[in-house]
Amino acid sequence: MLDESKLDVELKLFAIRIPREMCKAVGRLLHGYLIDRPRISPITKDPANEKCRYIILSEKVQNPDLSDIPSEKIDELKKLFEVEVVPYSMTLGYSYWGADHVLKQILPPGLTAQSSFETIVKYHYYKCHIAHLNICQELLPYKDIIAKVIYDKNYPSIQTVVNKVGSITNEFRVPKFEVLAGKTDMTTEVKQCGATFKLDYGLVYWNSRLDHEHGRLISLFQAGETICDMFAGIGPFAIPAAKKGCLVYANDLNPDSVNYLKINAKINKVEDCVHTYNMDARKFIAQLMSVPTCETQYVAPFPGPLNELGEVPKEEDSGQTNGKVKEVSCSKSITLDSDRVVGMNEDATVTTLKRPSDVSEEEVGVCAASKASKGKNKRIKASVSVSTKPWEHVDHLIMNLPASALQFIDSFRGLIRRKYWKGSLPWIHCYCFMRSSETRESVISEAESALKASIKDPVFHRVRDVAPYKAMYCLSFKLPEEACIGVNWGTMSSHKLPPNNVVEMMLRNGINKVKLFEADHKVLEAFIGTNIEVVLGIPNGMLMEMSQDPGNAVSWVEYVAVGNDPLLRSYNGTYLPYILPALKNVQGALNNVGIGSQIKATIPSSADIYYAPASNPVPSAGDFRPDIRELMIDIIRHLHSSNAPFTVNIYPFLSLYDDDHFPIDKAFFDGSPKLVIRDGANVYTNVFDANFDTLVWSLTKAGYPDMKIIVGEIGWPTDGNKNANKKNARRFNQGLIQHALSGKGTPARKGVLIDVYLFSLIDENIKSIDPGYFERHWGIFQFDGKPKYKLDLSGWNDNNSFTAVKGVRYMDKRWCVLSPHLKKPKNLGTSMDYACSHSDCSALSYGSSCNHLSVKENASYAFNMYYQFQNQYITACNFSGLATLTDEDPSDDKCRFPVMIVEDSSILRTVFYILFAVLQGDRTVEFESIAERLKKTVASSVATTSSGRSITDRVGSAVANQSEFNKRASKIGFGIHQTSQKLSKLAKLAKRTSVFDDPTMEIQELTAVIKQDITALNSAVVDLQLVCNSQNNSGNISSDTTTHSTTVVDNLKNRLMSTTKEFKEVLTMRTENLKVHENRRQLFTSANSKEATNPFVRQRPLAAKSAAGTSNAPPPWANGSASSSQLFPRKQADGESQPLLHQQQDQQQQQLVPLQDTYMNSRAEALQNVESTIHELSNIFTQLATMVSQQGELAIRIDENMEDTLANVEGAQGQLVRYLNSISSNRWLMIKIFFVLIVFLMIFLFFVA
Repeated sequence: MLDESKLDVELKLFAIRIPREMCKAVGRLLHGYLIDRPRISPITKDPANEKCRYIILSEKVQNPDLSDIPSEKIDELKKLFEVEVVPYSMTLGYSYWGADHVLKQILPPGLTAQSSFETIVKYHYYKCHIAHLNICQELLPYKDIIAKVIYDKNYPSIQTVVNKVGSITNEFRVPKFEVLAGKTDMTTEVKQCGATFKLDYGLVYWNSRLDHEHGRLISLFQAGETICDMFAGIGPFAIPAAKKGCLVYANDLNPDSVNYLKINAKINKVEDCVHTYNMDARKFIAQLMSVPTCETQYVAPFPGPLNELGEVPKEEDSGQTNGKVKEVSCSKSITLDSDRVVGMNEDATVTTLKRPSDVSEEEVGVCAASKASKGKNKRIKASVSVSTKPWEHVDHLIMNLPASALQFIDSFRGLIRRKYWKGSLPWIHCYCFMRSSETRESVISEAESALKASIKDPVFHRVRDVAPYKAMYCLSFKLPEEACIGVNWGTMSSHKLPPNNVVEMMLRNGINKVKLFEADHKVLEAFIGTNIEVVLGIPNGMLMEMSQDPGNAVSWVEYVAVGNDPLLRSYNGTYLPYILPALKNVQGALNNVGIGSQIKATIPSSADIYYAPASNPVPSAGDFRPDIRELMIDIIRHLHSSNAPFTVNIYPFLSLYDDDHFPIDKAFFDGSPKLVIRDGANVYTNVFDANFDTLVWSLTKAGYPDMKIIVGEIGWPTDGNKNANKKNARRFNQGLIQHALSGKGTPARKGVLIDVYLFSLIDENIKSIDPGYFERHWGIFQFDGKPKYKLDLSGWNDNNSFTAVKGVRYMDKRWCVLSPHLKKPKNLGTSMDYACSHSDCSALSYGSSCNHLSVKENASYAFNMYYQFQNQYITACNFSGLATLTDEDPSDDKCRFPVMIVEDSSILRTVFYILFAVLQGDRTVEFESIAERLKKTVASSVATTSSGRSITDRVGSAVANQSEFNKRASKIGFGIHQTSQKLSKLAKLAKRTSVFDDPTMEIQELTAVIKQDITALNSAVVDLQLVCNSQNNSGNISSDTTTHSTTVVDNLKNRLMSTTKEFKEVLTMRTENLKVHENRRQLFTSANSKEATNPFVRQRPLAAKSAAGTSNAPPPWANGSASSSQLFPRKQADGESQPLLHQQQDQQQQQLVPLQDTYMNSRAEALQNVESTIHELSNIFTQLATMVSQQGELAIRIDENMEDTLANVEGAQGQLVRYLNSISSNRWLMIKIFFVLIVFLMIFLFFVA
């Protein structure tokens, strides 16, 4: 407790009694000799005479004769009145002394008293009642005394004294306070920067010492600018900026701060200009700057104002009522995934005066400040005129969270969508703390690392010192121009990854740009809502169509890369007449729907469209090829007029591939400095810069030196060539990324960022191998979505590893290899040739990863690739007994024997393979193995599907599933009808019995087609049966629909069975005819029959499938062996038998049959193939019969189960009745016992009484 009496000090003084009217004159005369203490007047009343006053002398006047005062002054006094000196006592107590004096007196020696404090307003005359203390650890035992002194000495201006407890650790960055003196109400009002702020000091953050900084930053804003405050608090930046005429998007994580921000906007009459949000800052800026669906779908014309996330309000809320002005209440609530409350609650009132298209240039973006009119106290409420959305332009971004704002800078990476952005990039104002051990360079470096970009001309401003070795700074800089690395994604793979999984992988790895080669619906759907920029090419084959009809281009308004290297020399000018018209039509279609300024049409071209002459092979001599120069100028002129870039594909690897003497270091970006090309003052150390600048000079000579250039394709393969490996690929790609993003540019274009699309994202194992086997290995990811090597797409040497595609399912770990028991395998070359022509054996080529394998290991690799391409189909690992299955991985350190991934479509094929394998004979072990794999596949598929769909979604899709079922059933029925027509034609041809009029080739081709049709229809019926069973078991459809679906499937089965049976009969008839021909051959030929069978041919279908690689040259591992022999050799020409006509007359009878041994051998081959086909069709027929019988058995089991169920229900009912009876009997027993107890109680009471 404070003892105030200990602070009393008594002063023994002298006073002079003077007349009241002489106070001023005496005061002037004795100036310097009167008492001089704060808050004490030297003149006081005379208690004995009201007409007199006491004038109190100074403490230095110690003698009553006034000898301490000069005599001349005393003489002057005596002339005025009679001088009378009286003793005067004065006591200075607690109420007199200031806080400093009191605290020094009461605190122990050695402790520095704390009497200074922060009030939450600079202007003390304004209403404010809170004093904020930061009491140090040594003074904490005296905190209550300190608070009382401060409270007593500053009352009533200070009515509450608080002390900050601990450091700021909560997520809202609000200090925790304890009230030491005064009232506990911490709600107050403050005034700063011409704005009034209401706040609760215990719930929100406020610092009066930042008053000057708030004013400094606001002075940088101009009326009409758009401000985004990510950590707005109660609005110390947002409210004054809005009063200045800016449009403000203000966010804070603290809901109390947002509440007071709204209140303060209303108090200051700027609620139309301040749009408030309550979100995590990272999510806020991402959603605010993201382009909404209505923009990406290019809904035009724009119907009216957007709400705060740029979405078009509903028609009834749009604020457009017959052209009249209407108040629009825009409110949006978005729930985000977070444990804390970070939902976005936005509430703003917008007065729509004009549609954006009608807004004048003077009104653009201006949120007029409240204006004074007819006096200072009269205001005119402002209205908002919005013509740009936040994803189109923001002028300033404020990050006032010094403790951690630098950690949020990475949220600006990839934030700006350049095709929608208008004007210059925004200023970033980031507040931070800097200790004495840190430097400005270290802070800038941290910001650059977060942005993955270089900051130019940063501005550092020292705000204030917060501790002896800690200061607060504001780092301001223009958001750097960003050039992220894109990728090319081709889908020419035998087993494709799920598009959604691939897109998720791209997002996790920071891939924001992608170039596609085809308009795959599932792939395009996966990019919806991801903000990944997509460039999709129009195939070369459609250029003619696009060039002739502008209407055809409308459907491509979202996918605009016209052609793919249509100007290549190898095309021999095929597409030259169509390129420019197609380009104009596509761009015209974009313009017609109002998005031509956002999406551009361009033509990807290879580097062979320009050249440097052999006589002067330097970039400055570059020009376009003479044969296409005029066309190129026209194309460039059109691109320039539409502000579209020039797209070029550059492949330094091909320069190395085409020239064995090409210095390899010249292809990379870290090569030897000795390998340079000098072009005047420019020096080139790598082929990319030289190639790029050759194009720059070509454009310059065409009259367009500033044309923007995009490198559409560039990369390095990892296999298929001696120089194609992971080490070289990483070396090239990492060097390219660092070079492109460094901002250094090329010698001819210095200081620019280079837009680059790496080729490619994922390996494509069925891509054409022209010009080399490396064409299938350009990916930075393997076919299964696993990264091949580390690659930092930011160019900042982070040495980051890519994350793989998630959710990839693999087939069983089983490989098909050459049987180890074979010592001298026959027809090995033919089998390998067939396997590789239907799969990918590029890894076996010269210099590739598997080139070191032996001949037998080569065969194993080829067999396994074919086996994996066929989805591990059990009969795909046979090769006339050469191959066998193994569970032991045959891979080594260099060569990988892959196991393919599982596609959803492969499940149905596996079902068919199980049935087919079972019908081939006793293959119990194989059946169990495949069935187990199918079980795992289906279980994984169901788990993946069910995890992403709710019960409501599944029920809601029942109608769509039934519609899809009907479409598929109709398609199968039509297919059966077409097959029946082909079968009728085949029957007519098969009835011909003449050897000389035998359409063998036509019959063979038609037989193969019908066989393929029946196989496909059979698979489709199996698929439809599975769909039917799935729908019936789901319980989401009615019993009538179930009956209908089952009937449709059974009907299709019967029709297909009849068609198969008819086909078998036709083939039987054909077999009989061929046997007759064989007998005739034995009669009319004298030569011995050569071997007519090919053991490997039996493994192939009647007509071999077409494959991408069947027409290619034999691979280098074939060792000159003959390729697979033709299944049906052509008939020998008539001219080949002409010499027989010159023989003797007695031999002419035998020449009536102009057939040679080769021809008859082909008949025998055809006969055996037909018999093989009949055997396969018999199996299919048996399979269908088995399925029908299984359906019957299933129906019988259902009936039996129904009977058992009825019996169980009846038994349960009997048990319930018995239980009810037992309960009833127990009830009567209890009643009887109760009555007996009553009787005994009455008897007891009677005797007691």
